[in-house]
Amino acid sequence: MCVYFLVPPKITVLPKREDQLTLSSVKNHTLICNGSGDPHPNITWTKAGVPESQFNASGYVLHLVNVKREDAGSYICT
Repeated sequence: MCVYFLVPPKITVLPKREDQLTLSSVKNHTLICNGSGDPHPNITWTKAGVPESQFNASGYVLHLVNVKREDAGSYICT
């Protein structure tokens, strides 16, 4: 007989709120959002004010490459 325990998903590492960028300071940037649970949760990234059809990424790490002015905004991990 097998007994399975399911653990609800939760975010364990949030992106740092003070993680602000200036165009002169960085070309690439990485945001990290980690989670735990059983089964292991899927992490999805969205950008505030942008439809999911235009910005939707998945995974624990979001790489912003060649940061431009239009990349400014709030990124949300779920």
